[in-house]
Amino acid sequence: MIWDAHSLFDAVMRRVITLPRLHEPKEMPISLFIPCPDDADAHDLDAAALSSKQFEAFVYRNPHRMHFIKSWISQLLPPPPYVYDIAYLERCPEIRSYPVLGDGFTICISVHGVGTYCLNTRSFTWSRLVKWMLPFHGKVEYVPALKLWVGLSSANAQDMAVADLSSTDS
Repeated sequence: MIWDAHSLFDAVMRRVITLPRLHEPKEMPISLFIPCPDDADAHDLDAAALSSKQFEAFVYRNPHRMHFIKSWISQLLPPPPYVYDIAYLERCPEIRSYPVLGDGFTICISVHGVGTYCLNTRSFTWSRLVKWMLPFHGKVEYVPALKLWVGLSSANAQDMAVADLSSTDS
């Protein structure tokens, strides 16, 4: 699949799908693919309960329970807890690295000066994983054959880095 600003080309199905607009423009956005089983029930969030529109997902599902055709829906996600911490309000900390954990439905973000948080994409709940940042810069991939995480080094983004993060698994 190839992403465009407002459309998605599905090479397998040989079709172009129009995507919904985001709720607000994003500064330095990151993009992750989270596979979802066909029978999974997507959760709806109460948008009024969220004060940040910076965390958003495109979800492929039935827009209404009565429809039988799936489409892409733009859905707000709850922001991580540090967003509400007065210590970080003025600094706007930068997300430095982001892996999808081996379970396939947990996203982690490592935030400069804050630590590492995980979002469970099934329950839409955040938890703090560790107080330190992952030793990577940008997207991080798990290599099952090596049982190691691989990505660009946080010390020098031109070098590859490998880490065993099994002690951080919950």
